[in-house]
Amino acid sequence: LLEEHAADFLPEAISEMIRLCPESSGVSPFTSLGGHEVLVRLAINRYLARGHGGEPVKFSTAVRFIRTHNLVGALSDDELLKPVLVAYLDGFPQHAYTLCTDSP
Repeated sequence: LLEEHAADFLPEAISEMIRLCPESSGVSPFTSLGGHEVLVRLAINRYLARGHGGEPVKFSTAVRFIRTHNLVGALSDDELLKPVLVAYLDGFPQHAYTLCTDSP
């Protein structure tokens, strides 16, 4: 049910629900391949996208959500790295640091 209505929630709420329902509990949302794809589509179409209805999610929140839920490898360079680099060149290096924190 949560996966079906994920677009109705802010990234912080989804992260908290995932945290409160660990995979070992047997009821963890977004653990299936389809659930992971829901997170990827949500990150791309709702959190990174700009300019379409509703209150936009802060870019730093979107980047943190993507890093926290290991979605980096599922996004193309144009979808993730390009906006991070544009932000960096615009004087906002914190997004690059957020994306790379705890990365090998």
